[in-house]
Amino acid sequence: MNIWILQIIETLPLQEGVRKMRTALLADELVRRGHKVDWFASAFHHQDKKFLDLAPGTHVTEKGVRIHLLKGLGYKKNLSLMRILDHRKVAREFSKVSRDMSPPDLIVVSSPDHHLAYAGARYAVAHGVPYIVDVRDQWPEIFLEHLPRVLKPLARLALAQDFYRFRYVTKNAVGITSMMGELLKWAVGYSGRKTSFRDQVFYLGCPPHASSPLQKWQHLKDQITGKKVVTFIGTFGSYYHPKVLAEIARELTDQPLHFILGGHGVYYDEVAGVANGLKNVTLTGWLKDSDMNEILEISDLCVICANRPVQAFPNKAFVYFSAGLPVINSCSGELADLIAESGAGINYPAGDREALKSAILSLMRDSEKMNKMSEAAAQIFRDRLDADKIYVDFANYLESVVGSSGVR
Repeated sequence: MNIWILQIIETLPLQEGVRKMRTALLADELVRRGHKVDWFASAFHHQDKKFLDLAPGTHVTEKGVRIHLLKGLGYKKNLSLMRILDHRKVAREFSKVSRDMSPPDLIVVSSPDHHLAYAGARYAVAHGVPYIVDVRDQWPEIFLEHLPRVLKPLARLALAQDFYRFRYVTKNAVGITSMMGELLKWAVGYSGRKTSFRDQVFYLGCPPHASSPLQKWQHLKDQITGKKVVTFIGTFGSYYHPKVLAEIARELTDQPLHFILGGHGVYYDEVAGVANGLKNVTLTGWLKDSDMNEILEISDLCVICANRPVQAFPNKAFVYFSAGLPVINSCSGELADLIAESGAGINYPAGDREALKSAILSLMRDSEKMNKMSEAAAQIFRDRLDADKIYVDFANYLESVVGSSGVR
């Protein structure tokens, strides 16, 4: 089969040291089965807010996935007019490029972004191609979250076209997938139809942790011997903002703790300013896959620090569990339920700095409890979160959709 995947947010597996995420893992599994995969992506790196050092056009990964880089406008903030304009331009570029290509057997569109997803859905309907929508976030609903209640009706009116596009995408899809149940339920609700057997959850997952001898970060391990290591890895963004960990580190300089804040993003300079002069904080910058594995090797526990309430199961959670590390978590929903049921960590209210500090100190002082949480985390990963299993199931699902959709 020839399968198109439309996804513009993920880091692309075209550069050395990139940790493969959902689309790359799924694409690799499909290629392994002998399918041809075309991935339509953006030439703009969402995490760093920079254009890739690669020419727009078609690039082929080492696994044989064809990635078509579409040139947008770029943007500096996640919630901004420029981001909307960028995504609309990328969607127009897809429409231009796809005109000269033979229709595929199946299209997988991701939302975000709903503009590109809409362009893909329109193409699929026009050519009689079945398509799946993989919902990752509550776009465009999310744009209303930061507005005062009195302005939300006006904003919803201004975004009427965006809501129409998302409804069109979900209504006409032969199936809706998501990486957590609550998000799937929300998306099916928007579609205006009942849940079907083709609406399914596939967790993000990640590959098993690759344990290896330390190289680049051996010096850091030597410097912090005897201390418990608290780690955050991810984008320094508006949802997961590790500044709170730097603030806590400043309050706990007398404790046998060291904080590693790995990653980059629009708030990196702000976090660096708070951490300036602290000997118990290490900012690594953006981490290659091998660096991330080494950092996890020297970590004792990890943190998911949302600065406001959010129901989410972020990718970093899977990475933490894969390394068998306890997770201090502020997300509600399925991740919180999983941690509570398994005992693989501690949940705390988003934005509650004192609760986060208390959780860190309680685990620092109770090694036996932390070891039990580590065992639970490793077990959860083996049973439910291993990407090697998840994307086999996802690929099986896509093959079954083509075989039973009745489209074309």
